[in-house]
Amino acid sequence: MRRWVHVLTVLGAVAALLPGGGALAAAGQAITPGARTGQVQLDGRADAVVVNDDRVTVRRSNGVLFTGNESWTTSSYFGTRGTFFADVTGDGRADAVVVNDDRVTVRRSNGVLFTGNESWTTNSYFGTRGTFFADVTGDGRADAVVVNDDRVTVRRSNGVLFTGNESWTTNSYFGTRGTFFADVTGDGRADAVVVNDDRVTVRRSNGVLFTGNESWTTNSYFGTRGTFFADVTGDGRADAVVVNDDRVTVRRSNGVLFTGNESWTTNSYFGTRGTFFADVTGDGRADAVAVNDDRVTVRRSNGVLFTGNESWTTNSYFGTRGTFFADVTGD
Repeated sequence: MRRWVHVLTVLGAVAALLPGGGALAAAGQAITPGARTGQVQLDGRADAVVVNDDRVTVRRSNGVLFTGNESWTTSSYFGTRGTFFADVTGDGRADAVVVNDDRVTVRRSNGVLFTGNESWTTNSYFGTRGTFFADVTGDGRADAVVVNDDRVTVRRSNGVLFTGNESWTTNSYFGTRGTFFADVTGDGRADAVVVNDDRVTVRRSNGVLFTGNESWTTNSYFGTRGTFFADVTGDGRADAVVVNDDRVTVRRSNGVLFTGNESWTTNSYFGTRGTFFADVTGDGRADAVAVNDDRVTVRRSNGVLFTGNESWTTNSYFGTRGTFFADVTGD
């Protein structure tokens, strides 16, 4: 089964919207500098996951809509430092990860619910500039990545816990407009991407560290409504996607840089409750998902643009503690 990583990013990126600080919340919307988050999207269909004060609820994707509510926890489960959904075990299902002041806790997905708490660190582990879960080593398990003022640190997942600290940069590396971890080169390892006012810079993962700076644009490229990195073309490389008031624009990754602007919508497309890019249809291309007060809407990627609006819920569906799109069922 082909696996590709598109992580997310910044508060609003590919995965989820987490009010209060966790982040991107995997993905969720609207790019906010310094937000944390990340998501590993596997080669399946991303499900709709909401976190509320009392439980975590899942609506499965069947490829044309999100099905009925399923309670995947019977009690509250969210982190004071962040809530994430990423496949840390390597079984093809995104697990529920929470970051608190004292430790990182994982609840594994078994395909129908999240199992009991497991402590994956014995001490605190989060970054002042961002906390992310992405497969930077290329072994199919999302690793724990923290960005601080002085460096980027990785704790590898071995499938049962996060191992010791490894410095993957020897100096600071974060963006004023956003910091992201996504596989832009297509080698199966999430790379470190920073967005600044003047350009987008990439440091490739070689499996043991992030290599030197590469300018992947020669000018500024970010969105007023969100900046994202997700494989919308289906070639295994995460593309650069920006959402502005008037349209969604894509710059494809060719493995060494982001190519020219392409308008993938001819009008505005973003959600008041979150904008996401995740493969909800299972065809290997990240689709554009907007969450509004009344429903969740999808525009499918056909590889060259996002097609017309489809209502994937008939009522409101978002979480007070976060909204995410991740393949928790492993389909």
